Amino acid sequence: MAYNKLKDYENAIIDFNAAISINSRNDEDYNCRGNAYYAQGKYKKAIADFSRAIELDPNNANYYNNRGLAFYNQGSYKEALCNYNKAIELSPENEIYRRNIAKISFAHLLLLNIEKENNRCIMM
Repeated sequence: MAYNKLKDYENAIIDFNAAISINSRNDEDYNCRGNAYYAQGKYKKAIADFSRAIELDPNNANYYNNRGLAFYNQGSYKEALCNYNKAIELSPENEIYRRNIAKISFAHLLLLNIEKENNRCIMM
């Protein structure tokens, strides 16, 4: 975890790989390694780790939120929304999860407007 806090994600991943090889049932190690992958922009690997953390602890809202963030950043808004909704279901008082849903709604509106303008330009 120290490497993650120092933003030394390569060494953080090495440490989490070692921890996971010792105990592959520790959900927090998968989540932390997922965060390191996420910070590097390796969203597919992050999603895989967040998914494994969820398998091990399906009641941890933070894991769903983290997976939602990774989906969002790779442009998979529907999957992101599903994960944010699950996070809110598990932790309804968390405002961060609600803000993430608002970001999805805003991104969706932007895409609709872009598509509308694109169609208008094609018709000209």
